[in-house]
Amino acid sequence: MLDVFSNPHTNAIVEKLARDAEFIVFGVVTEYCVGLAAKGLLDRGRKVAIVTDAIETLKADEGHRTVSELTGLGARLTTTDEALAAIV
Repeated sequence: MLDVFSNPHTNAIVEKLARDAEFIVFGVVTEYCVGLAAKGLLDRGRKVAIVTDAIETLKADEGHRTVSELTGLGARLTTTDEALAAIV
């Protein structure tokens, strides 16, 4: 399964975290796992940052479309350096 939210424990864990927490999302593949995780968080009213230099696509055009869709839904884009600086 590609969608982390297909596991019933995922939602339970997310719900235990602060409502104003920002989730930093990265990994492979942008148009599948990254997109599903970020969209699932956004659908739950959570803040999401996509780490643009820590994601990879199978098909560049689909990956770009996914990132555009996610930013249209409210995700912001960040880099690894920016994400690390924000948590230190």
